Amino acid sequence: MSTPRNAVPRYAPLTYSAGNFAVGLMTQAFAAFVLYFYVDYLGASPLYISYAMAVHGIFNAVLNPLVGQLSDATRTRFGRRIPYIAFGFLPLALVYGLLWNPPANPNLLVLYFLFIVFLYDSLFVLVVLNWTALYPEMFPTPEERTSVAALRQFFGFLGMISGMVIPPLIASRTGWSAFGWIAAGFVSLFLGVSLLGAREREPSTTGTLPLWTSLKVTLTNRTFLVFVVANLAVQTGFALLTATVPFYAKYLLRLPEEKTALLYAAILLPSLLAMFIWGYVLKYVPPRRAVITALVYLSALLVSFFFVTNLAIALAAGVLFGFGLAGVVILFDILLAEVIDDDARRNGVRREGIYYGVNGFVIRLSVTLQAILTGTVLTLGGYVPHAASQVPSALLAIRSLMGIWPMFFLLVAILLFRVFPLGRFPQNPDAPPS
Repeated sequence: MSTPRNAVPRYAPLTYSAGNFAVGLMTQAFAAFVLYFYVDYLGASPLYISYAMAVHGIFNAVLNPLVGQLSDATRTRFGRRIPYIAFGFLPLALVYGLLWNPPANPNLLVLYFLFIVFLYDSLFVLVVLNWTALYPEMFPTPEERTSVAALRQFFGFLGMISGMVIPPLIASRTGWSAFGWIAAGFVSLFLGVSLLGAREREPSTTGTLPLWTSLKVTLTNRTFLVFVVANLAVQTGFALLTATVPFYAKYLLRLPEEKTALLYAAILLPSLLAMFIWGYVLKYVPPRRAVITALVYLSALLVSFFFVTNLAIALAAGVLFGFGLAGVVILFDILLAEVIDDDARRNGVRREGIYYGVNGFVIRLSVTLQAILTGTVLTLGGYVPHAASQVPSALLAIRSLMGIWPMFFLLVAILLFRVFPLGRFPQNPDAPPS
């Protein structure tokens, strides 16, 4: 019997998921090192670069829903999403390489940074949002989504770890320029591989809604609002934890700067294995119940970070935290896909683009909230930059940002998921509902 033209081949879960390595590598290396590279290594003005980053954040937040709507409205014989990925992934890799290869003239650094980051952001959203939007279409059954979500996040975490470890290793030996082009090679390779077997099950003739109507329908979707506010709370909590680790390591654990990565590794490395454990568990446990359980588990562990000042115990807590983190990351993929399916049933139109776009806006907003809260709490606590030690009130502020504040945001998400109407059935159709 012949295979339908748009049937997803057996190898597609692996090739599609591999694209997340490129996403993780780009985002983690950018977040961890781009400011250091331009300010400390190249000598650009930290004030002007911070202004450029703020403008970049606003631009990125606005761009996400606009590109999502554009993707939903696109009609070609190759589909709605795939053309953007196919024509955009090589320019994206090139621009990412150029980000780490600025001009020699120091007077042009800030302008170059602003220009290249705008270009990078535009291509990143264009390619990655459309790549992400393929997930619910290519893998429509609960079983497929669970296994692919685990595999996709495995590659994503692998990319994040690489984004933390590879840049300083390459830069210390051959320079940041070399890192930029090596990273560009990895990005083009893994995003190119992700297109192998990519299919769009939905016909490209499916209608769509006008921009403002689409935004209105999306932002008045109660189910999506519950999900997206819960996601904002969780992302803000995780962002607070991530941003506070260097302060926690230096002033409470008394670790030298080069060993701060130990804490990140303690969280991320166990997550790689935990992805597949969660993939199995979610065949039998409804996603809504699982996400509430995982968030309760993580909230309890955050208390330990508030009290612990011993490296061994902190690393053990990090390992346990990584297990729960893997589950939350997978579950958010699954639950957002269910929101999109529910919207399609009610409106007769599949609108992955706008939903992933608005969700991307929220993730960007969480970084802004984290920056504001971190700066405010540290300032009120009397934190002194570059000091050999901190006063007790500043140490208390750091401990609260590591434990109490993230726990608060996770508790908000737990309350919201208790009224979330979807995700009440396990991914294995033979298992009982919640």
